[in-house]
Amino acid sequence: MGNCLQRVQAAISAQKSVKHRDKREDYKFEKADRLLKRRQFLHLADKGRKTGNWQFIVFFEASSHRRSRLGITVSRKVGNAVTRNRIKRIARESFRTKRNLLQNHWDIHLIAKRSAAECSNEALTNAMEMLLKRIDAFKNN
Repeated sequence: MGNCLQRVQAAISAQKSVKHRDKREDYKFEKADRLLKRRQFLHLADKGRKTGNWQFIVFFEASSHRRSRLGITVSRKVGNAVTRNRIKRIARESFRTKRNLLQNHWDIHLIAKRSAAECSNEALTNAMEMLLKRIDAFKNN
């Protein structure tokens, strides 16, 4: 009897840890969540839809993968290395935390404009959130 109770308690604790782990994994930004190859970026520029705001230009297309993926481009025209890295870091973080706004899976290529360098972190986060909502409003055609 005691051995059975221990098994049940172990199974319950294992289920709790799995649920907790799954919830944390929703907020990871892994290699599979990124566009990495040049041909992926060129494909989006050629075949994808385009939208943007004052801080970013976005090319996007429905993803054939089971997740939304993000590729970020910040050229040297935007600013020095510190500025470019700050913009990329904020964009990745915004995507990581706000991708649950996306109902569908998308491949997204985000290109920073020069005006992004002058924006605060909060303004960049808000701009990313607005773009994600705008992207998800498009239907898969």
